Amino acid sequence: MKQKQTRKAEEIARDIVDLTESLDSQQELKKTWRVLDQAMRYLSDKDNYLTSKVRTEKLIAEMEYAS
Repeated sequence: MKQKQTRKAEEIARDIVDLTESLDSQQELKKTWRVLDQAMRYLSDKDNYLTSKVRTEKLIAEMEYAS
């Protein structure tokens, strides 16, 4: 499954490059940037959430082990 996700990420990156090349005006560029920036923030927030979850679960396990 990880390989499939990597392939998708590479496709998305190519699509972004193609999209960027197709934009003709500053207005189109700014609008596109806002949308993509928000999507990347969502991706980053989810990564932060999952990282925090793993750290919290590890801390709980350590605390239970120490008891």
